[in-house]
Amino acid sequence: MAAKINRPDGGLPDLQDGLIFRMSALMAAAVRDGTASTYLRGERYVAGGQAEAGTDAGDTAPLFVGYSDDNLRWAYEQPLRSERGVSRPQVFGSPHIGGVNMSFADGSVRSIPYDIDPTVHTALAGRSDRIVVTPP
Repeated sequence: MAAKINRPDGGLPDLQDGLIFRMSALMAAAVRDGTASTYLRGERYVAGGQAEAGTDAGDTAPLFVGYSDDNLRWAYEQPLRSERGVSRPQVFGSPHIGGVNMSFADGSVRSIPYDIDPTVHTALAGRSDRIVVTPP
């Protein structure tokens, strides 16, 4: 069974502070923390060995299914390296050794280490939380 993340926003779109959320339609001016310091999207965690099979809980629906754990991730926990047989459908992650690739609102892509401070990771996911941090 997949571990659940305690989301203080309860999944409500009006309380989410990322760039992609249900019914989102944002202009660049909405990214008050700076486009170079705000995630746009990133790699999703899929259990090792299940990416091609589509059997992980976070990889069971088509790309354009809409608001679901198949195409959204949360930054309340550090990104994780994929493990065989371990499903974590709500976190960012990848099978790479060093970290997870994240694209930023300015168009850049950076590898974020798995051991990133969870507070920094969460701040990088917020567009206007007034916590501006420099990506590692």
